[in-house]
Amino acid sequence: MSSSHQEINSTLAYDYAIVGGGMAGLTMALLLAPVLEANKQRLVIIEAFDPQGGHYQPSFDARSTALSEGTRRILDQLGLWSSLAKRVCAIDQIHVSQKGGFGSTRMSASECQVDHLGYVIENAWFGQCLMDAIAELECVDWLAPAKVEQLTQQEQGQLLTLDDGRSVSTSFLMVADGAQSSLRDKLGIQANRTAYQQHALVCNVSTRLAHQQVAYERFTPNGPLALLPLTESRSALIWSVPEGQIAERMAMSDREFIQLLEQEFGTRLGPITKVGKRASYPLSLMRVTDQVRPGVVLLGNSAHALHPVAGQGFNLIIRDLVCLRDAIEARLASHQNLKELTWLSQYQDHRQLDQWLTTSFSHWLIELFSNDHRWLKRLRELGLIALDRVGPVKATFARQAMGLGLGAN
Repeated sequence: MSSSHQEINSTLAYDYAIVGGGMAGLTMALLLAPVLEANKQRLVIIEAFDPQGGHYQPSFDARSTALSEGTRRILDQLGLWSSLAKRVCAIDQIHVSQKGGFGSTRMSASECQVDHLGYVIENAWFGQCLMDAIAELECVDWLAPAKVEQLTQQEQGQLLTLDDGRSVSTSFLMVADGAQSSLRDKLGIQANRTAYQQHALVCNVSTRLAHQQVAYERFTPNGPLALLPLTESRSALIWSVPEGQIAERMAMSDREFIQLLEQEFGTRLGPITKVGKRASYPLSLMRVTDQVRPGVVLLGNSAHALHPVAGQGFNLIIRDLVCLRDAIEARLASHQNLKELTWLSQYQDHRQLDQWLTTSFSHWLIELFSNDHRWLKRLRELGLIALDRVGPVKATFARQAMGLGLGAN
């Protein structure tokens, strides 16, 4: 990563700017790096948090991320997988059950004729690997800590005025500053939200029995919980907790919390022997229909944010990023500029089906399993039994869970 730049009348000039140095923004920069080098172009990442000062981007916290096989291949192409693999755990089976019900289903990699159903990585390690890779790029600069205070449309692109007084001009702007994107608001783009009245409670736990690379999805009247396999015989807990209960659960002693978790999850992995530091964040479905402007595109959680129940958020983002990278590369190869709206609208149309299906799949799971009406609970039990016994239905569900469903590419 270089600190050099072209300066015009005290304004830093770049071909591309990415606002947001989280998982989506940094991955996009790495995907674009060969294109930048081939076309002698430069990119700047503008990030509110300074990694040099130890203030890491919020997405690189105690959470873990589920990766599909398609995502693994992309990360391998970027040269990241060898580093990531040191802290990655494969998922070989997925076990889905409902508390208080007799139906359950188990999907295995062998049934689906794949090596693994997916992978799990801790966000902190993922973030470190991304930043290490970015640091090696001469075509990418980093401005941090810095926030965009003002956005001005110009003939040649966008002018970004930063909170430290600097200005950045760019021909093509990628907005990746998260679900609460302030830049999206400055662009006048509306986000459609559905609040789940839930918070995700996340932490790592250790259990008496080894997880054997099984991911557990457990639906309860008080919200779904997942235990995803990690390295060192640990599991990542993602527990969707009703809004009115999150403060109490965060305040519990470790002993009280373990007792409650064992009550909800059961004893499949034996007693829980240790629980790590807990964190929480509110859950909602967020969709943006209009994700592009001339020379501007929303990426990552700025464009869509979904419930973590199916573990498909980052995999959907990766598919967006690869599609955009390919569209940019094709545009440059035909010597056309990036500021026109037509090609960006085509990109948006191309991604629309996958985005809708993936977000709807996660939303459907929450709606189906969060309602505790007796007849619906019975229907869920029968559905899980059918899912376990009807091969084509099970295969379709497994492909969607792996991020390989209709609309994915």
